[in-house]
Amino acid sequence: IRADFADGVSLTAESGLNFSPQFFADGGSQIALLPIRYTTTPGVYPLTIQAGQTAFHYDIQVDQREFEIQRLTMDPGTAAETALSAQANAEWEQKIEPLKKICDPQRYWEYPFLQPVQGEITTEFGCIRYTNENPTPSRHSGIDIATKEGTPVLAANNGRVLFADFLQLTGNTVIIEHGFGLKSFHYHMSSLNVKAGDMVQKGQQIGAVGTTGYSTGPHLLYALAVNQVFVNPWTAFETGI
Repeated sequence: IRADFADGVSLTAESGLNFSPQFFADGGSQIALLPIRYTTTPGVYPLTIQAGQTAFHYDIQVDQREFEIQRLTMDPGTAAETALSAQANAEWEQKIEPLKKICDPQRYWEYPFLQPVQGEITTEFGCIRYTNENPTPSRHSGIDIATKEGTPVLAANNGRVLFADFLQLTGNTVIIEHGFGLKSFHYHMSSLNVKAGDMVQKGQQIGAVGTTGYSTGPHLLYALAVNQVFVNPWTAFETGI
């Protein structure tokens, strides 16, 4: 959401999409990011922008989309130590969930976003996945890019490293804040080249492809989110944010 000619104006936004966008100054404009969850029921949703005493009302049309269905076979031991482990999930909840709320007030990213590694796309965004005949599916928050172990993983855009460490669930993991709450997530790497607090530039190596954590082979899981809501990375690669 972009508001021009709004210098010094207090802007707020409310939507029917269970997300309250926050406005940030960007040059002579103000910008807020409004993500839409892949679980959102198709339909029309209201959006209200309050600018001082003036309210602007809009409708957002959410269309139907079909998502890939995937049936994955994983070593039961790996699954037990990662996705099915209470300890692994508690670690994620403690260390990662608080970081999703961070919104740096400046925009670091520029156009376009780079695909962080080249390879075969083995799982698409939003995929409905059944693992080891479990009747309850999970949803895939990013894209899986399979390639040779050790392949350099590049920063898709400029940003600030919020997290760079090993997690039982996702292995060697890097999270980058690109500004305004836009974050990229990189999982399963074999090694890391950055640390928390580093400022990285687009194209800089941040790690190497591996198969750590909840993984069946060498690949990078790359995900993009606005705070707690994961969005389709192809949007950033193909049309920008």
